[in-house]
Amino acid sequence: MSLGGQQPLSPGFFGSPRNKSGHGGNGLSSYSSSGDHPKNSENGLDKRSTTAILSGALILVVGYFIYSTSAQLREREAQLFQIKSDFHVMNHKVRETDIALDDAHSNNHKLEIKSRKLEKDNSKLQKELESAKQGMELGDVLLEGKTMSGLAQDEINSLLIRRQSAMKSRIGLLQTQIQDISRREAVDRFGPGPHHVIFTVKMQGETSTFTVQLASLDHMPHSVHLFLQMVNHQLWDDTIFLHTAQHVLQAAPLAYPGTSKRDQFSKAGLTHLAFQEYSEEYAHEKYTLGFGGRPAGPDFYISTQNNSDHHGPGGQEHHDLHEEADPCFGIVVDGKDVVDKLHAKSIAMADFGKEDENWDDENIPITTIVSARIV
Repeated sequence: MSLGGQQPLSPGFFGSPRNKSGHGGNGLSSYSSSGDHPKNSENGLDKRSTTAILSGALILVVGYFIYSTSAQLREREAQLFQIKSDFHVMNHKVRETDIALDDAHSNNHKLEIKSRKLEKDNSKLQKELESAKQGMELGDVLLEGKTMSGLAQDEINSLLIRRQSAMKSRIGLLQTQIQDISRREAVDRFGPGPHHVIFTVKMQGETSTFTVQLASLDHMPHSVHLFLQMVNHQLWDDTIFLHTAQHVLQAAPLAYPGTSKRDQFSKAGLTHLAFQEYSEEYAHEKYTLGFGGRPAGPDFYISTQNNSDHHGPGGQEHHDLHEEADPCFGIVVDGKDVVDKLHAKSIAMADFGKEDENWDDENIPITTIVSARIV
């Protein structure tokens, strides 16, 4: 039925009826939902996927950079630790070296003090030995006076024997003390031995070497110590062997062409022995070394034959105390062929002539000792 002659509104004007869920249909909303374009939805999904991929890649790159940097840092830390460790080791070794050097300087200083004391004691003993010898001479004078006063001959002989026995005992004691001092100083400075010295010689432009082994400090301490001191002070450098005898090669403290070097031995206090030291263990056999003179030194010689009789006890009758012997203190152990060549030159020199005007540059009666060193 119409009101006022107007047509009634259609139910669809207000939209569709509510659905079962309680939501009514709406033409506008229905148009909007059904009006979304499918292509726009796909573009949104592509952008989100690309962003996710880029974010993941960036995270991977950053993670790899962090991992690589951390590994390098760990490697550098390990290197730094090793450097620090090496530095500590080197620093420790440097400290040990400094301590060792300090100890060496201290020991050297102590040895120098001890050496000076021993040399002083040795000098004192030598003076006492000289005094003892003078006392013996004085005793002879006193005995001579008693003889002139009419003393019985048997009493004189008895007094003389007792006095000589006492003086020999005192001299023997002094000699033993000198040997003990020499032995201690030789061990302190050069070791217990056996000691070796290598000689470098030059003959007619040819340089050769030979080696000497010195006697034991138990038997010849005074002689060995004196010779080691001479070599240590290089006193035998630039000296000569004389070719003027056929049974020995004599080393003389002379520089070619004959300039004396004895003052250098004197300044060093190394001119001769305090007494004629001798041991039956070291006889003057071929290739042995002996000190010549009375008192013995500084000249020494190498025997080119067995000289045990001539240079042993009682062999030097031209000396006042002919019962004494030349000290034998070493033997050539290497380079005996060199000694043989030097001996051959001595023989050749004897055949060539003994007058000075006969020598020329190629035929001179000397061989130069270039050097002598403890080895």
